[in-house]
Amino acid sequence: MNRTLICCAVVLAVCAALNAAPVACLGSPFSLTPGGASPTIACGGITFTNFSLLNLSGQNAGHLDITNVTFDSATGLVTLSENPNLGSGGHENLIYTVSGPLVSAGMSVGGTSATVIERACANPIPTTGVLANLCTDSSQTTSATPLTELIVHSGDANQPVTGSFAQATTAYVYKDIGASSGGSLNSLQESFGSMSSVPEPSSLLLLSAAMLGLVGMAAVRPRRS
Repeated sequence: MNRTLICCAVVLAVCAALNAAPVACLGSPFSLTPGGASPTIACGGITFTNFSLLNLSGQNAGHLDITNVTFDSATGLVTLSENPNLGSGGHENLIYTVSGPLVSAGMSVGGTSATVIERACANPIPTTGVLANLCTDSSQTTSATPLTELIVHSGDANQPVTGSFAQATTAYVYKDIGASSGGSLNSLQESFGSMSSVPEPSSLLLLSAAMLGLVGMAAVRPRRS
């Protein structure tokens, strides 16, 4: 009996540890370039598509790197880690689409003397005209209130900065990313919260195997005479 209880405790501890660790969803880093290919990234019930890198100026490497995408089942957050590759006076815009039962967006900005503005909209974002880079109605003729808008600077306290909103199935995201003269930005994280958490297959398989093992142990345990 004691042996069985100890095994149960060990299995539960291992499962809890695996569940608490964020799970990586990106096989390898991906570089976004103006007019280049766009990946489709699915992670924790949220899908990212239609990435577009625009309006590069100042000191920049000509690309933004998505270095990692993780899902934390403990918080329900999916986090994109990015390297904008910006030097002094560097600037770029990033637009993409997020699909899933979304309820929040958050952002952390590293680097020095850098500022990132993030705007999440309910409708596709125009990139030209008087409403360029703004949230609009479905016809893109009138400006609209964003689901949330975040402005974060390098060195701001209490990062990540988070904005919550009523549940949305799709968010169209615009980011204005820039470094001031003498500044740089090589680290940027953005997260999205979902209403539902998707159990990771590895955790489910581990728990199932552990339960089967315990059942087998109980079945073959010698009985006392």
